[in-house]
Amino acid sequence: MVNILVFKIGVNCFGIETAHVKSITKNAERVKDKPFPVFADGLVDYVFPDKRINKCREREFIIASFERDEFVMPIDGIVDI
Repeated sequence: MVNILVFKIGVNCFGIETAHVKSITKNAERVKDKPFPVFADGLVDYVFPDKRINKCREREFIIASFERDEFVMPIDGIVDI
């Protein structure tokens, strides 16, 4: 059986197969004990259709860490694991 992390962005749900993910961190400012490069002093800069979000605590997000990279993804909430 495959485990999939399902998350929601707007009205759409998406999934990441957990076999390809080393770690998932929710609303954290550090990855691998180092400041995440996208977060200058804990700030993120996402542009959404209705407004700009520039503080990491104003929006829920996940950090997915893969074998060679990490990425930050804003989410509306984790639906299921």
